[in-house]
Amino acid sequence: MAIDGGLWAWMGPKCKTIEGLHIERVENSIGTGRPDVNGCFKGSGFDIELKRGWEEKTSDKIKIKFQKSQPGWLRKRWKVGGNAWVLIKVAMGAKMRLYLIRGCDIGATTVVGDDLVWNTNERHLADISVIRTDADAEEIIKASAGFSF
Repeated sequence: MAIDGGLWAWMGPKCKTIEGLHIERVENSIGTGRPDVNGCFKGSGFDIELKRGWEEKTSDKIKIKFQKSQPGWLRKRWKVGGNAWVLIKVAMGAKMRLYLIRGCDIGATTVVGDDLVWNTNERHLADISVIRTDADAEEIIKASAGFSF
């Protein structure tokens, strides 16, 4: 399974039915750090990095891996007024929980090999998320574009 935990496979087809949305999966070989998804919903552009949160079995910690350039890109885009988000999926199937956080809210990371790892927990993710944990694709898109639902 992809490092995004299958988020695009879940979200992409559902987005085809959202009126006023242009969205695409970004396969970027030009620059580093660019998020996985670029979209525009009713005139408002956004970027979303798709991540799977890895639960530690012995604690309440969630680990989220980033490429080294991703947190900086997301923070910079947010700082200049861009809608740059991280959509985090924790668990699979019926137990799946989603968290949409602002790019500027990525916490301190630790270098692990070629990646950066953000160690957090679900209480913190719930506190900073702008969606319900059971949000559907349309709610995620609207929140990412700055619309309330």
